[in-house]
Amino acid sequence: MPMVDTFTLHSLVRFAYAECDPEERQILEEIASSNFEIHQEMQTLRDAKRMLPKVSFYPKQVTVEAVMNYSRKI
Repeated sequence: MPMVDTFTLHSLVRFAYAECDPEERQILEEIASSNFEIHQEMQTLRDAKRMLPKVSFYPKQVTVEAVMNYSRKI
């Protein structure tokens, strides 16, 4: 994996999930067009996101009730 600082990596993950504002998106696209390392990292994140399973997990009802009971005590 290329050396990308944590702030940039966070930004790239937000980019992959379309969670950044339009200005940040444009800046990241411009950086990626001139920096192969960033471009490659963006592509790796996109590929990884696509490979994640499309499943949802649901807790057992008893677990939900235990959490709700605990939260009422606080």
